[in-house]
Amino acid sequence: MSTVASASDPRIIVGAMMLDGRGDVYAAKKIADLLERRGFDTGFAVFKLRNEDFRRQLQQDQTVEAIQTQERNWVILDGDEMLRRGWNNDCDLMILFPNMALIDFGLTTFPREKMILFSEYSCPDRCPANPTIPLYTLGLGDDEEGILLPEAPLELPSTSATSTERLAKLRETQPALAAKILHREELDSSSELFFAYFATEFYFSHFVQTVFQLASDKSHIVIVTSKPCIIQDAEHLLEFGQNLEGLKQIEFISSDSTLSTRLFDENQNRTIKIISTSLNCSELDSIIAASADEVLATGDSSWIELMAANKVVVYDPRAHKRPSAMHMANLLHQTSPILADLMKQAYLGDPTYHNAWVLQFDRIGISMLPFLETLRSDPQAREHWKTLVRKIFTHNAADKIAIIVRQHLPPSS
Repeated sequence: MSTVASASDPRIIVGAMMLDGRGDVYAAKKIADLLERRGFDTGFAVFKLRNEDFRRQLQQDQTVEAIQTQERNWVILDGDEMLRRGWNNDCDLMILFPNMALIDFGLTTFPREKMILFSEYSCPDRCPANPTIPLYTLGLGDDEEGILLPEAPLELPSTSATSTERLAKLRETQPALAAKILHREELDSSSELFFAYFATEFYFSHFVQTVFQLASDKSHIVIVTSKPCIIQDAEHLLEFGQNLEGLKQIEFISSDSTLSTRLFDENQNRTIKIISTSLNCSELDSIIAASADEVLATGDSSWIELMAANKVVVYDPRAHKRPSAMHMANLLHQTSPILADLMKQAYLGDPTYHNAWVLQFDRIGISMLPFLETLRSDPQAREHWKTLVRKIFTHNAADKIAIIVRQHLPPSS
């Protein structure tokens, strides 16, 4: 754990509750980093689940191993180990993100008066059993505290490199990675690389169909995801290929092993290759830089990082993320009501249905393409998108979080 202030400054522990992926962990790390940059004496730790059945269900051991491999300086422990280290007595404030499952993390004996919670975006009702712990909701809503932004300033260039230029740079800067995911014939103007990070196979399958049609001038469509491979049985995802005109075959690859290949029409020349592989931070940045403008994202952090990289995001909102999708659409509506309606259709379904918790599944699949086609072909629509991104980036939670933390620290001596 790192400290940046003097020994007399308050001691703060930011604890990441590792649930179903790395997004929550890295979001909590952003909170720790922003407090550290503002001079708070801040430590960071990742808390593991203690409930073994829940851990097995969410494959926590695999996630812990992956994080320990990439972030060797991070402290990863459970609540019992935290108590053995004496943190319950030594620190002045424990900040937890997200605000769930305190019992399963072994933190039930930690002094509640020293604890505050930050929720996931637009999830004010996901409180733990003890309602006395102060809870602050992150998100874009008027009554929320803002979002966690990348440290680098936002830059939105007016033009994007061509697919050929992006792939050539990937081969130059990450030759081993390029060789792993791209065949020789896929490193030319007939290829397009896309990136997807998703929560549900439903959104992912429709994203694959959409980008195949969107990049109709490309022979080779390569889609890379850093999501742990959930395509163990790929057969049901291959069904949509029967409706894609001009498709020769789809190939699924997990790391270095081909999982499944389906030949549709050997007389055609267009192919889709879907690669699920673990990516470290440098590789992920390189893949995002090399990918087309259109990306699939989910969660709290990934869509913000991708917007900062000048990408157009199709958002896969899990049930508790749908209010966030509505907040994005409402901001876009201020500039372009027509484009906002297309966004609602692509994210949620029927734009006239205002209950953000109910998805109109029959509309989403046919709505991604017009949404992305409009943003790819209409320069004015793309400017509206950039305006949306700039508006989103004004909702910076950093200052509010610092104010909240000062309010909960004991008076300085």
